[in-house]
Amino acid sequence: MTSNSPINPLMPVKNKKIKILQQCRICGASAKYCYFGVISCHPCKMFFKRNANAGQAAFVCHFGGQCEININNRHICQSCRLAKCFICGMSTDRFQVSRQIKSEKNTSVKKQVQHQPKMIVEKFLQYSYLSIWYKEGSIFLWYLVIHQLIS
Repeated sequence: MTSNSPINPLMPVKNKKIKILQQCRICGASAKYCYFGVISCHPCKMFFKRNANAGQAAFVCHFGGQCEININNRHICQSCRLAKCFICGMSTDRFQVSRQIKSEKNTSVKKQVQHQPKMIVEKFLQYSYLSIWYKEGSIFLWYLVIHQLIS
């Protein structure tokens, strides 16, 4: 098939991803993902993440609470922007779930890391001359011996 020939619609197209771009429900910017229950852009996601727990009382609208939020003026009124996030369906419940999952992962990693140094020391103490250095209490000399063995 030459480059001038028409594409056969029955032939499968390989390695071609179709991007469906949607608009952020908060400000109208282009959005690819759903954050906290609403299709939104990354700036609105981060705005909500930073300010949702503070709540509506943390901000005051100086224009009567009727501000239009769009891509050009989304940074002007934080009160109306946060209100629109909640009206569109963003939820702090989803935010807390993602935070808990991350916290559980961090705890799991910390437990693994705490056991690794002990295993490494036990492994190196299998060598008799290393245990002599370690028993003398000179961590620096012990490090030098290990470093020389590895190099």
